[in-house]
Amino acid sequence: MAIHPEIQQKVQEEVDNVLRKSKPQWSEHLKMPYTYAAILECMRWRTIVPNNALRWTSENVQIGDYDVPKNTVIIASLWNVQNDSKIWKNPSKFIPERFINDNGEVMPKPDGWVPFSLGKRNCPGDTAAMIELFLYFTTIIQKFTILVPDTKPLPDLDGTAHLLLIPKPYKLKFVPRL
Repeated sequence: MAIHPEIQQKVQEEVDNVLRKSKPQWSEHLKMPYTYAAILECMRWRTIVPNNALRWTSENVQIGDYDVPKNTVIIASLWNVQNDSKIWKNPSKFIPERFINDNGEVMPKPDGWVPFSLGKRNCPGDTAAMIELFLYFTTIIQKFTILVPDTKPLPDLDGTAHLLLIPKPYKLKFVPRL
């Protein structure tokens, strides 16, 4: 949010309008579509787990024009899916609006949104994670404005891909909101 202050301000306005001074509740996430869309976009834009867990084919399969023999190791690149320009317009840009329909509601998650993997073996904790992310994110945004310190450059969030995407160290300033 610090590198997108205009988006942070829009999220804060929505959080303020819906919550006033009360604590966020998961039941309110549909009343805050822009806030929820910003969370979805954060997860798409900087995929924490760039590669899916290893899978093995249990039989010979054909994927497109490729014959994949039994016992072949498959690694799905979630980062590539979430940054594919055939799926996402301007994938390198942070655009929460891509998750909001013409009625101002959060759209169903598109097939290309896969931070929790995909298929039958996706993360069993995805719902709990989304609830926690929503509660933490809205609480932080409600109480603080997040800034890049004046003397520091904008953080480089590209990071290094290992098992997880590890961002380079950076500093932020959390300014209490009144």
